[in-house]
Amino acid sequence: GVSALVRTFSVRIASAQPQAGEDLDLTSFRPVHSIDPAMVTVESNDIGEPGSGALGVAVDYARNPLVLKSAARDMTDHPVSWRATTELAGVFAFGGRFEVAGVVPLVTQSGDPPQFSAIEPADGTALGDVRVHGKVFMGAAGRVRFGAAAELTLPTASDTQFAGAAGPNALARALLDYRRGRFHLALNGGALMRERVRLAD
Repeated sequence: GVSALVRTFSVRIASAQPQAGEDLDLTSFRPVHSIDPAMVTVESNDIGEPGSGALGVAVDYARNPLVLKSAARDMTDHPVSWRATTELAGVFAFGGRFEVAGVVPLVTQSGDPPQFSAIEPADGTALGDVRVHGKVFMGAAGRVRFGAAAELTLPTASDTQFAGAAGPNALARALLDYRRGRFHLALNGGALMRERVRLAD
């Protein structure tokens, strides 16, 4: 079918005092895991048949996701020069209007020796932050459907590997979509709540 993707917009709510550390979430691509995903990164109100489940795998590669420059901008460090993420997901639908998903990311990455920052580069494979996601279909008005989603990210990532955030994150999102024949338009909007982190003192 023909689908129109509308990117998610969000408001990030962070703590006032940043904490120093190397627990950073460098994720640049976060696919939607669903029984029947109609879109890649935008969430629709589609819900699987009650009692149905699905397993999913998503792979992402990023080049230079973390780049540091000196104050004089004459030196550059690459604590993470490349990064490959494999997400393993399981999804279950129930009640005719609910879906829940669990996602386990595995991160393989490498970095270059520092020139000025003294920050040790990432090296090897590490567990990322595990996510638990839930979605509910709330109703429809004609061809327009309404729903909501929430996600909790747990700080399970390996320390000093830039594999995840320092603390738990919470995401709340409103879902709206419109279908007419093979045309599908979806819009997501919400808030992401996470701790602010400073890379180094």
